[in-house]
Amino acid sequence: MSRRPILVSIPGLVAGAVSGGITTRVGFPAAGPAGEEEAGKAAGRQLLARLLRRDPSRMAWLKQVHSDRVLRVEDPGLAGDADAMVTREDDLALLIAVADCGPVLLHDPQTGVIAAAHAGWRGTVSGVCERTVEAMIEAGADVERIRAWIGPCIGPAQFEVGEEVAAQFDGAFVDRTQARPHVDLPAAIAARLLEAGLNKKKIRNAGQCTVELEDRYWSYRRDGGICGRQFAWIVRSPAATTSSKS
Repeated sequence: MSRRPILVSIPGLVAGAVSGGITTRVGFPAAGPAGEEEAGKAAGRQLLARLLRRDPSRMAWLKQVHSDRVLRVEDPGLAGDADAMVTREDDLALLIAVADCGPVLLHDPQTGVIAAAHAGWRGTVSGVCERTVEAMIEAGADVERIRAWIGPCIGPAQFEVGEEVAAQFDGAFVDRTQARPHVDLPAAIAARLLEAGLNKKKIRNAGQCTVELEDRYWSYRRDGGICGRQFAWIVRSPAATTSSKS
């Protein structure tokens, strides 16, 4: 018997007519056979649209490539090969698909500029968070007003890596007291946002490990790559701001 789908909204990030959140594995499709992952993601997007009572044709997503590339998005659908999106468009939901990587949702409550980033370890060390904030500022956001939310992702107790990966992180985020290094990915993401100029008080961390919470989230590492995806989304309604298209 299928269970009722569960979504997690984001307290503290959203304001006014801007909303966001993340799906769970509960009630959402698992991965299909090899080669059919995109069909599974498409089914997940359609289900999310129904649950949010949104037009599925007003969603934008990416072919995520673990880079620092950020796109300015004005139209729905597949935006291109990149790992973050920024928009000032009304009623355009930005979606990021994750299953251990860090989903990061950001917005400026005054101008209504919103962004969504896919911050895996490669994207984090290459600067996807900083590039996203830069793109928001170029779109009219003020860095002092930007709020950010780091969603559920692999936690430090589970993110065991080789030295070749650990060496790419600041040592403050690497635990070498165990047999193999462990990296604190959400803390590293938060540090990158701070470096980009965000106020520490405006960065929130879900503090949930996708690997450990097997009943709640899909995990690429735990499930050997055979898993569904969480969809983090952020969107603003036309009432979010009256000055956003100046």
